[in-house]
Amino acid sequence: MQEGTVKWFGAEKGYGFISVRGDDGSYHDYFFHISEVDGPEAPKTGDTVNFQPAPGKHGKKKATKVVVTETCDKPTYRGSAQRTASIPKAVNRNFRYHDDRIECVSCGKRIVPRIRFGKDGLNDERICPFCLASQEPRSGNSILETIALLAIGLAVYWWFFN
Repeated sequence: MQEGTVKWFGAEKGYGFISVRGDDGSYHDYFFHISEVDGPEAPKTGDTVNFQPAPGKHGKKKATKVVVTETCDKPTYRGSAQRTASIPKAVNRNFRYHDDRIECVSCGKRIVPRIRFGKDGLNDERICPFCLASQEPRSGNSILETIALLAIGLAVYWWFFN
């Protein structure tokens, strides 16, 4: 098992890269897919992970059995002395931290909500991928509610101006 730092992870794309400092002082990047992550949470940029190196496609390096050992609790940005000390300089060159995750109202896990579309095509809701709880009330009005509100508005307008 090797230890490395998550250089970048895109939750919406489902893959990322782990940066490891070699014996010669250079940095090596390992590709990993979300299916190779062991544990309840997906890694995020800046987390320290242990992984098993393996050969990938076309001679590239791949990480398997990725386990998060230390999480990055506070989102910080390039130039922060606290973050810069824990991430290798080569990783920090274009480091931008952005966390799209929210806390689920039901199970309390940090999640990237999934969107479930309504039958009428207008109402959709964000749901937790673990417990399937709705994260917010349905957005928008149904077509019938919109027509009813429009009819009431036209009736009030007609009443006052005719």
